[in-house]
Amino acid sequence: MELIAENSTYLLNFIGHACANADSRKTNIQAYDFVYISNKQGILSISGSNGSQTFTRENQSEYIQAKGDGELCVEASKFFQIVRALPKGQPVKLKGLKDKDRAVISSGRSKLQLKIIEPTTYPQLEVLKNQTGSFKVAAKTFVQLVNDAAYAAGRTDARAYLNSVYLKAKNNTLYGVGTDGHRLSAIKHSIEGDGNADLDLVIPINAALVFARLNESAEFLEVSFNGSRAQFNWGGLIYSTTLVDGKYPDVMKLLPTRCDSKLVANKENLADSLKRMLVLVSDDKHPKVQMSFCDNLIKFKALSNSDEDLGLDEVAGASAGNAIDFVYGLNPRYLLDALNHIQGENVELLFTDHLSAFCVGATDCKNTRALIMPVRI
Repeated sequence: MELIAENSTYLLNFIGHACANADSRKTNIQAYDFVYISNKQGILSISGSNGSQTFTRENQSEYIQAKGDGELCVEASKFFQIVRALPKGQPVKLKGLKDKDRAVISSGRSKLQLKIIEPTTYPQLEVLKNQTGSFKVAAKTFVQLVNDAAYAAGRTDARAYLNSVYLKAKNNTLYGVGTDGHRLSAIKHSIEGDGNADLDLVIPINAALVFARLNESAEFLEVSFNGSRAQFNWGGLIYSTTLVDGKYPDVMKLLPTRCDSKLVANKENLADSLKRMLVLVSDDKHPKVQMSFCDNLIKFKALSNSDEDLGLDEVAGASAGNAIDFVYGLNPRYLLDALNHIQGENVELLFTDHLSAFCVGATDCKNTRALIMPVRI
């Protein structure tokens, strides 16, 4: 098999995701440091895996061709680095050397050798051999929902389900939830698509964060899954990942069904005030500010961990419901993260009391809600 690309730019687009994902450190299986290139039955593809996540790109470009059926496993990191450094605008060819553990990549006057392994030694992942369900959804909607849930999920918690994003689809509505135990993000979107009525997945946070780096142009995304893996197919790009083993807790019941007090403020002004507060407490491992309300002003006081007063700031706001006659302690970073994932000009903060979590959302849209626990002040 010989791989031919019109230039290095087209080849980079083809190999990029697979090469970046190829990694043996999680499994100590050295074959995962290579990418698997295949041309069979007229379909040219490249795959890269780290054992739990796999990217497969199927060629859909007329500027990349393959001569002859076959397989080739090339060292991923050097393959990508060499292609990136090749002369611009020159054709690129890749071909294995007969009876040698090397492949030659040539472009212009350059002829460079790469290490290869026998394709039969590359672990082949049958991602969804026993598929139990599938769902089709607008790609942009799905990626936005995952990103808006992932920021609140844990990263290093001992409880694996907290280091994940929970996805559920039911009655033409897609839900996404992320929580680290101190804050929660819950999003829902109406969806149109084909497939099973119910989707229930717990995706590890490392897999969820992958979606923030993708920029695929496909309009729809097909989600398929079984008991242990899920696959996301944009057409030309297929991403698969293992799922978290276990049931996600019913955290949606934590969202308040009523509130006694409400604050409304301009989102941008509120975010700017919190940024200034965060500068003052950024050196603390657990930053905290005190929030209060008086005379149509939301007032913030930055406090050090020794309760030293570091500064004040305030932003215009309006209240409704019961008078807010208490002060509230919060981590400013948590509220700022929530505001960054809420669409709309104005936001509302819904309170029960100073000991309970408060809810944050847009005033004109109920599809995104964040829940933030108080901190001791």
